[in-house]
Amino acid sequence: MRTNIDYFKLLLFVFAILSHCAQHKEFPEMKGPYLGQKTPGMAPAVFAPGVISHGFHEHSLTISLDGNDLFYVTTDAGYSLYRIIHLKKANHVWSAPQIAPFSSEYSDLCPLFSPDGERLYFVSTRPTPGQTKGMDVGRIWYVEKTGDSLGLANYLELPIHPDDDIANPSLSANGTLYFQYSSEEKGWDLYRSRLINGKYREPENLGDKINTPYNESAPFIASDESFLLFHSNRPGGYGGMDIYVTFKQPDGSWEQPVNLGSKVNSSTSDWRPILSPDGQYLFFSSYRSFESDYYVGKSYEELIDLYKNPRNGTGTLFWIDARIITDLKESISK
Repeated sequence: MRTNIDYFKLLLFVFAILSHCAQHKEFPEMKGPYLGQKTPGMAPAVFAPGVISHGFHEHSLTISLDGNDLFYVTTDAGYSLYRIIHLKKANHVWSAPQIAPFSSEYSDLCPLFSPDGERLYFVSTRPTPGQTKGMDVGRIWYVEKTGDSLGLANYLELPIHPDDDIANPSLSANGTLYFQYSSEEKGWDLYRSRLINGKYREPENLGDKINTPYNESAPFIASDESFLLFHSNRPGGYGGMDIYVTFKQPDGSWEQPVNLGSKVNSSTSDWRPILSPDGQYLFFSSYRSFESDYYVGKSYEELIDLYKNPRNGTGTLFWIDARIITDLKESISK
């Protein structure tokens, strides 16, 4: 049973999201793909600054195959409650952000559309079927997208231990499910589960070439399984978490993961890579901020404006041309 304090915190957080992200009077009219934003080149740019990117720990942006639904996640400063936010395009105009209709009073996060666009998968701590209490670990759920409508949340059954944690589902075109998985014995590793006769089989660890004694998280699998993106805090990176890619070899094995480099990764943490449905853009989140000397000599009012900037170091959404991946593959093969 959740306490009144929990509900009070929830109401405060919901109010903050709505007041900052979804004030209809202040929300600009936006048309076109990607909220009508100027598309990035080969340098990362904040996605929709002041529109959905406010520095509220925004991450996990996913867009439907038809381009009419956009979801992302935001959370409070203590990471105690995650919310999935939804924007919808109708008559060529995008709505203001709203909490997703399937989001509950429990933490909901990690939304990602299936390659065919028919399902939106996400992770939640809500009670699983037959249970009455929320969970301390994540489980995978999904909603069906039928036309312009989203259905009710459905639980995805997986053969895992009740105490183990799971997050960041990503599906290939053949239904194979990739995800990060943590047990009492190990930290986060990357796994996959094959769909056979309509049921997911025992999770398979992706092996020592991908998984290390450090944390590997947030897999994004290409629909044809030709490459896998993820983030890790393994040694040799640029910051706390870096984004890596591994390419599948002709024999079906994975190549040694390669850091995406300084164009994507920074001296802070860069994480949760997701490709746009057309494969043209790479979305990710970053804690990068302005350099410390940028704040020198500023007035109080100027400092407050900087703290409200998406690049305030508390995490926000970035995007970059996905050629960063193909260019890296070509450089490796030379």
